[in-house]
Amino acid sequence: ATFYDGKQYPIKIGSPSDFLTYKLLSIKNKKDMLKLFLYARSLGKALNLDRPTQKTFELENETVTDFLCNHYDEQILERIAYPIL
Repeated sequence: ATFYDGKQYPIKIGSPSDFLTYKLLSIKNKKDMLKLFLYARSLGKALNLDRPTQKTFELENETVTDFLCNHYDEQILERIAYPIL
């Protein structure tokens, strides 16, 4: 769960329909979250640290925080990423 304005919002990973009903993020940020999810899925084998690829090593040059701040709104970092970490 994550908290915003004193309210608890459950996070159901893998349930996009539930995610879209939450009032936690703006519509633009919800769209960005879906793009981020699809991007992570597209990386596939590159995220497997047991068998790194060239893309794996390229991804190591940038932290998750830096990536989110450079490509997405700060709300995603504050309200979604930090509570999960």
